[in-house]
Amino acid sequence: MLNSIRIDSALSRRHLFRGAVAALGAWALPSKLQAAVVRTQTQDQLQEIGPYPPEWLPDGVRSRFVHGINGLRLHVLEAGFESPGRPAVLLLHGFPELAYSWRSVMVPLAEAGYHVIAPDQRGYSQKARPNSIENYKIDKLSDDVINIANQFDINKFHVVGHDWGSAVGWHLSSKYSNRLISFTALSVPHIDAFFEMMKTNKEQQKKVAEDMSFVENVTETTMVQFIHTMLSLIHI
Repeated sequence: MLNSIRIDSALSRRHLFRGAVAALGAWALPSKLQAAVVRTQTQDQLQEIGPYPPEWLPDGVRSRFVHGINGLRLHVLEAGFESPGRPAVLLLHGFPELAYSWRSVMVPLAEAGYHVIAPDQRGYSQKARPNSIENYKIDKLSDDVINIANQFDINKFHVVGHDWGSAVGWHLSSKYSNRLISFTALSVPHIDAFFEMMKTNKEQQKKVAEDMSFVENVTETTMVQFIHTMLSLIHI
């Protein structure tokens, strides 16, 4: 079921962190990082505002709600919806981003003949922010994408992922290869390659620590613990 969209205008970088860490398995975070994630829960009480004003979006792009996504209601942007039977492409945003980040490429893709769908993933969509960190494992993020396709009666589709969206895309490619026509990764390599670099490349370790430095009250020691914990979870 599709409805008009209501959005949250006050997403902070720390709030978006909760959804983003899912791709690396948030349940394994050190306690201080888990606390930083859990502290965002009260921000879900923010008041809903109206739909995207038309001037926010290019002509041909609309905002929708999609219900029944693993019990959640997710916001999507959609283009190329006028003609049935088009090949579909799902665009997965990165961190800290929303589906809105794809607005400039959606119309050209629609003009090229695609049905284009860009969801706000769980943790980003308002009213789609479950409390438990367990709800942000990458299996659930991937299942959300499949459920979105199912709601649109799409069997096979292309996927384009940016940043953390690429991590979800890589997982989709492994778990649901029978549903994907193609996968294009922007900014993020295969997770095995990424963690191999984290094991062996000091510069990569430094950049990861810098990227996480916005979390409050997290020391360098905690960040090292986080990196080593994540490496211990990867079986290459």
